[in-house]
Amino acid sequence: MTVRFLKPEDLDAVYAIFCYYIEHSVANFSWTCPDYEEFCAKQLAMAKSYPYLVAEYEGKIIGFGYAHKFLARDAYQYDAELTIYFAQGNHYGLTHVLYEKLEAILKEMGICRLISCTTATNQESLAYQAKHGFEEFGLLKNAGFKHDAFHDVAWLVKVINPTTTPWRKTFAEVRKNFETNVD
Repeated sequence: MTVRFLKPEDLDAVYAIFCYYIEHSVANFSWTCPDYEEFCAKQLAMAKSYPYLVAEYEGKIIGFGYAHKFLARDAYQYDAELTIYFAQGNHYGLTHVLYEKLEAILKEMGICRLISCTTATNQESLAYQAKHGFEEFGLLKNAGFKHDAFHDVAWLVKVINPTTTPWRKTFAEVRKNFETNVD
């Protein structure tokens, strides 16, 4: 069992997991899978600026998680939005490991708040996030229409660094500290 940084050769598996949620759930509000080449380019670009991890079991990618800018304006640089997806089935305890590694890296980067946007009917995910210290700060009613229905979206937040004296490091500055710790 391994949680490690994304490699380009992982993208086929990541894409398959991502598309499963698009096609079979309301966890992702896209209606169709993105173009594969565009998807890969976007994931690799995100992996340059924020941590992007994969969970591997017996040589197979079973999940992935990443952080990205919460909003585009400079003032939001202390917030990061988290995204985590796992294939259907046994997660072998890697969900917890993947989340903890993401949080540790983001904390060292100086991120103050982790933000999560979760479909409100996804009670399993909401319970998982509450267990890890996230608190709901908003509910957007009827936020998205998918599979013939409107769905509410819960916004959650977890403070991981104090906001009294903010500081930031780039992902490149802290990644080397996690190279051996993540693999």
